[in-house]
Amino acid sequence: SSPSCRLLESALSSERMRRFATGALTLAALSACELAETELAPVTPRLVVHSVLCPTSVTQVLLLERSWDGDKYIYQTGKTYSQQDPIVSGGGYGEVSAQIDVTMPDGSVRRATEARLIFLSPYGAGVYFLDIPASTVVAGGRFQLRVRSASGEELTASTTVPGFQSSVPVVSMDFDRQRDTMLLSWPRLPGARAYQVVLESPYGQTSFFTDTTAVRLTGSLRSVSIEGLPRVFIPGFTQMVTVAAVDTNYYDYFRSSNHSQTGTGIVNRVQGGIGVFGSVAP
Repeated sequence: SSPSCRLLESALSSERMRRFATGALTLAALSACELAETELAPVTPRLVVHSVLCPTSVTQVLLLERSWDGDKYIYQTGKTYSQQDPIVSGGGYGEVSAQIDVTMPDGSVRRATEARLIFLSPYGAGVYFLDIPASTVVAGGRFQLRVRSASGEELTASTTVPGFQSSVPVVSMDFDRQRDTMLLSWPRLPGARAYQVVLESPYGQTSFFTDTTAVRLTGSLRSVSIEGLPRVFIPGFTQMVTVAAVDTNYYDYFRSSNHSQTGTGIVNRVQGGIGVFGSVAP
């Protein structure tokens, strides 16, 4: 029901003792309350970028695609998802032949490589490799992105890498979910907008943000993002738990969501398009 229909239904419920004539008029108004159909014109498709820099990644990747417009660009179903062709196999439209430059912290400019053009490449449309060695993704380093599409559109964004420890401790432990609790703590790092805790499980990934520097994970923890609310810790499996410092771009984008009807809601810090150009550090 529309809001006006619900108001009429409430009025009928509270006025049962009124005269028949008044009730008949109200019922007539209720029956006339229907959802109208409006044909929406296609919107102008925009550039959509997803790229997150990380000092522990061997290759820095950027995904560039075109937003759906309801006419030429619509959601495509029935495709098997592939990590080598994430945009097209995910129902999207990869943007090809774009010129992508990144200004490094030292002021030099490096151009990205379109993955599909590499000899014998298995990668699909919209996948680009950024010429950014992991060693250059330093704490406090500022990277500026400039994308120019084949049709002349421009997209810009920037990110500053949050602070991180020079060496990340990796600890292996036995964990009994019936009796154990995992206590994690870390130092407060400069430039970190928040911290993301990620837990891997056979049912999928569970993650959350925190502005504290410690978390307590009980063995009975359940995943609220997976259907059926399964337990996070599953006996017999090796499961990875990681903590990463994230920048403001990453935090704002992934803590917000897009409304399916209005298309609003995402906190977007990209100029000339939609998406995220951020950085994280474990």
